[in-house]
Amino acid sequence: MAEARAKAEAPKKTKNDTPKTSTVAGSNFAAGDEQFRRLIGAFLAAGVALNAQDQMESAREWIGVSADQHEAATSEAERQARGTQARYMGLPQNFLRKRPWTRRGPGRVLPLPREPSKAETAQAEATRRFSERHPEIT
Repeated sequence: MAEARAKAEAPKKTKNDTPKTSTVAGSNFAAGDEQFRRLIGAFLAAGVALNAQDQMESAREWIGVSADQHEAATSEAERQARGTQARYMGLPQNFLRKRPWTRRGPGRVLPLPREPSKAETAQAEATRRFSERHPEIT
């Protein structure tokens, strides 16, 4: 009789009551994958807002990346996160689809644009004023 009462009082289990062992939206494969955690962490550290659906889609894309490319993908995501605003980072699943860590090129050929110094700004202003006052010379 005690057993019958215990069964009646116990909540009924449904298929959605299975315990989740992962913090990544129920994807068990990535729960112990430190590389995947670092990748997601890079996006979160940059300020990208992710929901559970984004994390699941990222986990699906992560499976498609070969294991020997995981370190390269994670390193590239961390590099981009350090130098890019969140709004330009995109979502991790798109990052994994595009595979930017496989791109090769010569790097930047042109010099980096910079703001003119105070001296350069003053010289340009003086030249402009001189040209206005003495149009016959220019």
